[in-house]
Amino acid sequence: MKRLLSISLVLTLAMIILAGCGGKKETPTAASGSAVEYRDTLNVVFEAEPSTLFPNDTSEIWGATIMRLIYNTIIYRTNDDKQEFCSEIAKSWEYLNDTTIRFHLNDNIYWSNGEKLTADDVQFSMTIANANPKVHYYGQLEKVEIVDPLTVDVYTKGPNAALLSNFTQARSSIINKKRYEEVGMAAYGRNPLGTGPYVMESWKAGESIVLKARNDYWNGKGATPTIICRFVTESANRSVEMETGQADLITNPDFNDLDRLADLGFNVVSNVSYLISQVSINNKGVPDIKIRQALAYAIDYQSLVDAVYGKMATVADGLVPNLMTGYLKNWDVKYDPAKARQLISESRTPNGLTLEVMTTNLTENLQLAEILQYYWRQVGITVNVTQAAQAQIRERSDSGNYQVYPNFSNWATGDPSRALSGFSGARPETYNLPDNVTKELADIWNQALAEIDPVKRVEVYRLLQEKIKEQWVFFPLAHKKLAYVINKNVVDFYPSPTGSPELMMVRVKK
Repeated sequence: MKRLLSISLVLTLAMIILAGCGGKKETPTAASGSAVEYRDTLNVVFEAEPSTLFPNDTSEIWGATIMRLIYNTIIYRTNDDKQEFCSEIAKSWEYLNDTTIRFHLNDNIYWSNGEKLTADDVQFSMTIANANPKVHYYGQLEKVEIVDPLTVDVYTKGPNAALLSNFTQARSSIINKKRYEEVGMAAYGRNPLGTGPYVMESWKAGESIVLKARNDYWNGKGATPTIICRFVTESANRSVEMETGQADLITNPDFNDLDRLADLGFNVVSNVSYLISQVSINNKGVPDIKIRQALAYAIDYQSLVDAVYGKMATVADGLVPNLMTGYLKNWDVKYDPAKARQLISESRTPNGLTLEVMTTNLTENLQLAEILQYYWRQVGITVNVTQAAQAQIRERSDSGNYQVYPNFSNWATGDPSRALSGFSGARPETYNLPDNVTKELADIWNQALAEIDPVKRVEVYRLLQEKIKEQWVFFPLAHKKLAYVINKNVVDFYPSPTGSPELMMVRVKK
């Protein structure tokens, strides 16, 4: 099998076929003579319930982990630090020219209802995904054509260095055309049909999703017959689930509780990641740049990181995760409350103002909002914290109906095009910057996306980060590590830096 070449090399070596890495995923078995036995059930506790399991319509990390069990993508990336591109629905792919990729499909892939996957499904999935602003490659495809029943050509609007990374994301999963046309997006998302290793058996709203391993999965079988996914918003309560034996694995634990859980005999598994905590500010909601600057200088970054993340994060010094290609160390703002007060005095509201800080009900987001509320009050800014469900907060953010939004993001593609996509021009209302600024940033973003020379591409993305910094509508707080707590009997679990670990091969010893 050939490993994926860099896109710059691919485009100079046209017609080279790129096949997937690795072989068939087999269900692991105990070594010969071993008496090890494994449970039939894996219990995973997530920090929140998915709003939907329709791939194109969600950006939730916890939803992506579940969707990876239900669906397949056209290609995928290995669940390790190498993040290599591998075959999945497509057994191989090739660049015909700098704007056309040909995918050769596997001929043995079936939906969980027994129907065979077709090129029509692939064409349809990519076409509707391309029209959805929540999808990583939104608006970047010119067309998708079926060459024959096992071959699909994807035409892009220009050279696209990030496209393969975008195709690997759960949000880009291939869906069943017939089912979608029969039931629509909302119903599909509540009763998903996929080609992945598991099928959803039940979904009890507010409580759990139960997944069953398929006996007919084309690429092996899930190691554990049943995966029960439950949802507990409070991080302290997730720890209780682990301590009482109700959970085998918990996601996004309270970072200040990790030492105690380790002392109790649980394994704390961590890794560097594409996650970053930041503050987003709507220029229309906070139009005075001096106020936005004051918000930045009023934060004691180290104390905030210590309080929320403990040893599981470092103070952010760039606008994208420090693991990411194109990362630029350009955020040198330091805690300076005196300067914050001076900026406020020079602003259009020198006597202070009141801001709304919106947050989800996730423990981490609430902690960020409350700590920022404290710091900003110290410099004369009154802060009201508004809490709502993830879906509602995301809708407000996307539409620009907010003032300040502290949160964390997972840029799972590992590509700077995704981490900086808020400035691509696709959703100008997110930050509501002046039209000329929005256009300038979008032009640079599109230039970087089309640049196939990796060195030049990094230079353009670094220019974009400098230009974004000048606007003071986005500033970073922490470079985060991933953390999970697992039962000591859990094996074959790896914390992928994408934040969406593969659970297909995870087992629990009896």
